[in-house]
Amino acid sequence: VSRRQLAEEAFDIARNDLHLPDGVQDFYLASFGNFVILDIDHSGAVHVSHAQIKRETQEQFEQNVLLFYTGVRRSSTELLQEQKMKLEFDEWDAVQRKHEIKRIGKDILACFESGDLDKFGRLMDEHWRVKKGMSQKMSTDLFDEIYEQIKREGALGGKIVGAGGGGFFLVYAPREAQPGIRRIFQERGMREIAWRVDAGGTHVLVQRPRTVNTI
Repeated sequence: VSRRQLAEEAFDIARNDLHLPDGVQDFYLASFGNFVILDIDHSGAVHVSHAQIKRETQEQFEQNVLLFYTGVRRSSTELLQEQKMKLEFDEWDAVQRKHEIKRIGKDILACFESGDLDKFGRLMDEHWRVKKGMSQKMSTDLFDEIYEQIKREGALGGKIVGAGGGGFFLVYAPREAQPGIRRIFQERGMREIAWRVDAGGTHVLVQRPRTVNTI
C-alpha cells in the first residue's frame, strides 16, 4: 500500500464510514511523516512535496517546542461541523480567516526553510488568534489565561493542537523561558509529553483489504 493510498483510504473511512467532517490534511501528514507540504486544489486532489529544512533547524525546532496534555477530552466533530457550515454558507469572516491561515502557513514554510524559527513562533501566535476567531468553542477561559501567562514568561507562540477546545497544548519558546513555562503547566496538573519529528510516516505492519461495511 502506497502512502498516498493509505492516506486516501483513511480519509474515506472518516468521511464516508464515520461521517466525520475532517479535512484530508491530517491523514496525509500521518501517512507521509516529516515536514510535508500539501497543495490541495479545487477538485480535492492533494499534491505532496517535502520542505527543504536543514538538520540544525529541525534540532532547534525540537528543542524549542514544548507539548503538554491538558487532560481535557472533547470531540472535534461539533466544532469542525460549525466551521464547515460557515464556509458552505460563504460567511465572509470565515472565508477571510481561512485565507489568513493559508497565508500564515506559507510564511511559516519560508521561516523553516530559512531557519528563522523565532519568526515561526510569532506567526504561530498570529495563527492561533486568527483561528480562535472562527469559533467560540476553539478555546476556553482557562486556556486563554494559561496562554497569557506563558507569553509573559517568554513564549513566542502557542496553540491547542487539532480542532481546538482541548487535547494538547503546543508552545514555542526559547530555552531560557522554558522552566517558567513548564512550571505554569505543572501547577495546572498538565503533564509534558516528550516528542520528536517522525521522519518515516506510517508503516503498514498488517495488510488486509477492506470489504463492504467494515473498517
